[in-house]
Amino acid sequence: MKSSEARINLVHIRAREIKKTRDKKINALNGCLCVVLLSSLVTMIGTFTTRYSASDNPALYTGASLFDSSAGGYVLTAVVAFMAGVVITVSIKKYIERHNREF
Repeated sequence: MKSSEARINLVHIRAREIKKTRDKKINALNGCLCVVLLSSLVTMIGTFTTRYSASDNPALYTGASLFDSSAGGYVLTAVVAFMAGVVITVSIKKYIERHNREF
């Protein structure tokens, strides 16, 4: 018969193993999510960009070009990229806080 300390140690070891497998699954899911977000951003950039030459309209190379109606794709891409960055940063911060916590 094992002592209660040995049983408690076995429970803690098993809990760490379960947590490791759960963290591996979460990391794999986050990796897939990052790939999907990256591919969607690249697709949006390719879809919404319009090529202009400098001779067409030199004003398109200034900050005021973002107010043009054809620049909606750039603004949308920037907003989605910012939101994705915030979500990824918050999830990494929570993961680190949770990972550093001991039993």
